[in-house]
Amino acid sequence: MKQIVALYLAQAREFLRDRSAVLFVLLLPVAFGVFFGLVFSEGGSFVLQLGVTNEDRGPVGAEIIATLNAPQLQKGIVVHTGSRAELLDTLESGEIHVLLVLPADLSEGLAERRQVYLRITY
Repeated sequence: MKQIVALYLAQAREFLRDRSAVLFVLLLPVAFGVFFGLVFSEGGSFVLQLGVTNEDRGPVGAEIIATLNAPQLQKGIVVHTGSRAELLDTLESGEIHVLLVLPADLSEGLAERRQVYLRITY
């Protein structure tokens, strides 16, 4: 059993070292949702209204925000930034579809190779 746990931890560390892989794991399901929404919609176009609260003051939070604001994603995703309370109110009113909260210890946790949880509310 110890060998399985050690193998799992080694693969988890390897995965977390590759930031682009982490971003693809977070963004790929959203991209597929937008793609299939556009392809199978009945004439209308769907734009994902994504709220992002960046409580992290390190480079990882800023990199995620920059990636989400990339010009390639502007046609399918509109990113709204703000405080958690503001965006929760916006989510409850239906103006945004999903709220992603980047925790305060995101950069620090990934640098220390420990598990960090992102909160997603929809």
